[in-house]
Amino acid sequence: MSLTPYSNRGPMVDVSAPGGSLRLNRTPDGYMDGIVAETIAPEDPSTTGLWMYAGTSQAAAQVSAAAAILLHAGAAPDQVRLALQFGAKSDGQPSNPWAEGAGAGNLEAWEAYKAIVDDKSEVAPGRAYYATVLPHFKAKATSDSELCTTDKATKAKTCVTIPGEVYELSPRAQITIVDDHGKPVSAGFAYVRYNDVHGSQVLTCQILSTNGACVVSADGWGVDDPNLPRAFAFEVTGYWDTKVMHRPGKAIFATDEGNLLLTAKEQTPALADSFLAFYFSGAEDPYFNKLAEGIVVVNAGTGLATSPMGLLFHPDVLRTASSQQDVQVDLDGTGLATSPMGFTQVRLLTIDGTGLATSPMGFTSIRLAAFDGTGLATSPMGFHPAQMFGPLNGTGLATSPMGFRHDAILLSSGYSPAVDLSGTAFEGMVSGSGARTVEGYEVATQLSGSGAVDIGMQAARASSAPGTRCAYEDATVAGCEE
Repeated sequence: MSLTPYSNRGPMVDVSAPGGSLRLNRTPDGYMDGIVAETIAPEDPSTTGLWMYAGTSQAAAQVSAAAAILLHAGAAPDQVRLALQFGAKSDGQPSNPWAEGAGAGNLEAWEAYKAIVDDKSEVAPGRAYYATVLPHFKAKATSDSELCTTDKATKAKTCVTIPGEVYELSPRAQITIVDDHGKPVSAGFAYVRYNDVHGSQVLTCQILSTNGACVVSADGWGVDDPNLPRAFAFEVTGYWDTKVMHRPGKAIFATDEGNLLLTAKEQTPALADSFLAFYFSGAEDPYFNKLAEGIVVVNAGTGLATSPMGLLFHPDVLRTASSQQDVQVDLDGTGLATSPMGFTQVRLLTIDGTGLATSPMGFTSIRLAAFDGTGLATSPMGFHPAQMFGPLNGTGLATSPMGFRHDAILLSSGYSPAVDLSGTAFEGMVSGSGARTVEGYEVATQLSGSGAVDIGMQAARASSAPGTRCAYEDATVAGCEE
């Protein structure tokens, strides 16, 4: 069984099932290879009967029937997806059906049933995984140079390093996967849907470290390339443990530094109703090394309907789509310039509406409080965004009463397995009160769909138009059947 042009394809597909063809007869029995099933008669909704059709509706009915069989056999609801994947066969499918958007392969209801009745560990109930995502631009630059001068009187030589010029940037994202106990996984693969204005693709990275992290990278762009996209989206669609694909919820990590940063943001009147973002200046980063300039926004709410997603903006797009204001933030609330943590400057970006005069959605303005991700890392606070959205441990501030030590917060489930978040700045993220726009969306989701910035969000590897019925992929077949 092979994919058809009408097939749904993409990283969220779990399994493929027969949809048939009304153009081919691979079994020479005189009939086209459609699916015969009971349905409403054509042009007469008052009558039902057995009719031959082809399409995703026919495939979906078979998967639904298989799911019903598994539930009748005693499967818990969260086992059904895993068992259908575990029993699937890749015969006739691409060498890596997951990467091609075909899920685990072809539906095999009997194999899925056996996985349930035999209590296979791979489909055990109650397992859940969560992901963080931290996008950034990896920069390629010419070599640094050194400029030296000599004092004529003292003969002392003074040299300064001139950073090399960035000539290429690559959109990347660090992904971290944790289990339902908040512990990082140590193996498997992260699957990420990547979007820019030119299209969509599936990126993968292998987790080889006990910190649960890996990095996906899209193709690099020359900084002067006129086709360089200005906005990029990374959505974590799956964690493959090499047996089955899990659909991770969202997570962040609680550290003392992160709590201090969020508290300072909440206590700054000028940042009221703004959403947390990070700005990488393009300076040498103590964690990622050479970065290009960019702004990062990550979904950090409890919305169950959204996957972990982060947006990465080239600074040009926000210069043209937003207004900017610099705001001084007192990091420890003392109001003293000589305080242990000091002040930091935040870029307050206001993105107005949708950018589309004809948009029916009517989104309001979004305010982003973009903290300097690299600059804070070298400040007395010692904060880096990878502490909140990655595997980097916090240093543990001596002045903090919370004692967080990089504890996972499982946002999609609304709690932390290790620590009590009551009375902390992270409590608002779990409750959802500080992570949603007035329209009820998480900020990265609203930005990606509003039209204010063009991210080109679309289905990965989309094929034929919705509602068409096409034959199997064949160079001799020119069109689709309506």
